[in-house]
Amino acid sequence: MYYVLLFVAIVLLLCSTKAWAYIDPNAGGFLWQVAAPLAALALTSLLYFKSLVRKSFAALASSLIPTARPYVFALLSVSLATAINFALQRAAVHGTFMIFMVSSVATASVAGLAPSILSTALGALSSAYWFLPPDASIAISQPSDRIRLVLYVICALVSALTLEWRRNERRSAAGD
Repeated sequence: MYYVLLFVAIVLLLCSTKAWAYIDPNAGGFLWQVAAPLAALALTSLLYFKSLVRKSFAALASSLIPTARPYVFALLSVSLATAINFALQRAAVHGTFMIFMVSSVATASVAGLAPSILSTALGALSSAYWFLPPDASIAISQPSDRIRLVLYVICALVSALTLEWRRNERRSAAGD
C-alpha cells in the first residue's frame, strides 16, 4: 500500500503541469492514458511477486555491487545536482554549471576517472535538457549557452584527469 502512495507522490511531484479537462491525443495525453495502466500493472506485479524480485535483486546485487558502486555514486551525484538545480531555479537562482561541476569533482575524488566522465556527460545532458533554453530539449538555442556547456565539460574533464593523476602519483609514492 505504501509503495502505491509513494509512486503516486513521485509522479505528482515530477509531473507538475497544468491540468486541463480535455486531453488532446496529439499532445501526448494518450501516452499517459496508456502509460498509467501499464505502470499500475508493473507496480502490482512487483508487489505480488516481491519475494521473488527481492531474491533476484539480492543475487544480482551481490555480483554487481563491487563493480557498479562507483557508477551508482556518479548517478546519485548527478541526480542530487539536478534536484538542487531545480530547487535553485524555483528560487530564481541559476547555478546550473557550478552545481554540476561540484558533482563531477566529487565523483572524481571519491569514485575515480571513469565514473567522473559519466558524471560529466550526464551533467551536460541534464543541464542541456532541463535548464538551458529551449526547455525539454537537448538542442541549445543560445550560442553563449553552448560555449558555457563546452567550458563546463572541459573544466570537469581537466579536473577529473588532474585528480586521477594525483591519485596515481600518491599510489606510486606509497609503493616505493
